[in-house]
Amino acid sequence: MQLRPYQEAALEEVRAAYRAGRRAPLLCSPTGSGKSAMTKYMLGRTKQKQVLYLCHRAELADMIHEDLRASGLPHGMITASSKALPHTYRIHVGMVPTVARRLDRLPAFDWVISDEAHLAMSATWSGILKHYSASWHLGMSATPCRLDGRGLGEVYDAIIYGPSVAELMARGYLTRCRAFAPAIPLDGIKKSAGDYQMGDAARVLDTSTITGDAIREYARRMPGRRAIVFCCTREHADHVAGQFRMGGIPAANVDGSMSSAERSARIDDFRAGRLMVLTNVDLLTTGFDVPSIAGAIFLRPTQSLALYLQMVGRILRIAPGKDEALILDHVGNVLRHGLPDTDRQFTLDGKAARAAAPAVRQCPECFAAFHPQRSCPECGYVFPVENVRGVKKEVAGELVEVAPTAADQYREWLATGPFRDVMRGRRTYREINEVAEARGYKPAWVYQQMKFRGGMAA
Repeated sequence: MQLRPYQEAALEEVRAAYRAGRRAPLLCSPTGSGKSAMTKYMLGRTKQKQVLYLCHRAELADMIHEDLRASGLPHGMITASSKALPHTYRIHVGMVPTVARRLDRLPAFDWVISDEAHLAMSATWSGILKHYSASWHLGMSATPCRLDGRGLGEVYDAIIYGPSVAELMARGYLTRCRAFAPAIPLDGIKKSAGDYQMGDAARVLDTSTITGDAIREYARRMPGRRAIVFCCTREHADHVAGQFRMGGIPAANVDGSMSSAERSARIDDFRAGRLMVLTNVDLLTTGFDVPSIAGAIFLRPTQSLALYLQMVGRILRIAPGKDEALILDHVGNVLRHGLPDTDRQFTLDGKAARAAAPAVRQCPECFAAFHPQRSCPECGYVFPVENVRGVKKEVAGELVEVAPTAADQYREWLATGPFRDVMRGRRTYREINEVAEARGYKPAWVYQQMKFRGGMAA
């Protein structure tokens, strides 16, 4: 298997973490960066180790099974439908609930890999990890953060960063993305456990007017292209699909209450282009890989950064004939969490992920959402100019260039440059704290980075 350069670099950092004494590193790499390819590469080279590969959904287990089979990696399955566990395999793919029920019958695995590792804090999953506390562990996640604020440091002891979404877009590994966010006021929707109550959100959002707006935006922005719609409840998803069909757009909903055969048939129709729109609640956030999807329509608000990034990740994969992806956001998720290519930094201490890039700017004319700049890249609307370094300043009708100083440029690079480049070679407290101050990180992050990088006090 030929890895991409950034995948080789990420795996070398995993090896370095183990060599440095870490027993449970967490690899953070975006959706579409090839975490499954990296995992297969590692599995193919652990000849003498018994490996347990954990996942939380049947669709994910099936996808991993097919992927490993196609790669010629013999493996067993630990799922509800699997028979007595054969001990002849070196690798086993395990569904979390099934593994938890069979712990007393399973072998002593040397290495436990957790897919979607941000979910590993659940009682069932963490119980498995504790059972194998003497084993080596590896977490894989595009979104190592939780809405409840619990730190993944309870399970993992280091974060290893793959490339950023912006880097992957720049190199052509992910498609560029545009966003439009004619958001609906959500002030009246109740919240519970830190997020919007989906039943209450459906009450506000499941109306013919709002759905009609979504259909018109789809027809205007991406006619004849495939899109997935994220809704609040099953009934909401069903109603939205029906409204799309009434508008002459082939659409269907998928949900967990359907039989596996019915759900697969609808996804196959979507994959083949017989359906243009597929609606769902949370079913298509993980383990759903259709690279040709051209856009996502948000009719489901969320305060969860992880859920938002998982939803966005469904549309960023590259495909022949696909030169961009579109987000049509009717509930303000983009304005709440930032654009997909925002540079984000995660920690293991439970603090929220921080965005180093500037906030999102929205055009008042066409509702496009983009990184702050002088004019709207979609319609050309020119914003009233403020006194900001590095942009033209309007003074009595005359445009005057305001150039940044070298120090300004360096501070800007510390704050917004690619994390890997900014942190390269930094080991002392002063060097790492310089980045923390520029990006707004707290002291705990500095000491965590010093510990991981073998830092010194100077």
